[in-house]
Amino acid sequence: MKLNKPQIQLVRRRMVDADDEFSLHAVTFFKQSNLRASGTYPIPTTLEDDGSLAVDLKVIEDPDIPYFEYLTPVVHTIELGVLPFANGDGLIKIRTIVERLSRDGDDPGEAKVMSSDADEDSRPIGHD
Repeated sequence: MKLNKPQIQLVRRRMVDADDEFSLHAVTFFKQSNLRASGTYPIPTTLEDDGSLAVDLKVIEDPDIPYFEYLTPVVHTIELGVLPFANGDGLIKIRTIVERLSRDGDDPGEAKVMSSDADEDSRPIGHD
């Protein structure tokens, strides 16, 4: 498993007397807890110069979710519909685009922690 790289499942629905329709399920793991899925940029109806379809998934920092450096999955499930490939098959490129917020004048994406903010051990340590 790689961080920030979507793990993709693509589903095809065979249609009678119509073009097949597709759905995309993507799970992307990040190393911080305050990220969440925020939909997708508009699904393109035309192909890239190399003949692929580029789908960009939105991920945002949510100020209402506490920030911890914990491995966190972000899930997108998207209806792609009929794909614009001439023969019905083609390459789909999936990217996650993270929109970061600035905190207290820091550069986006940077986090700082004080020793007083450290997590407590789940069990107290006894002294003899």
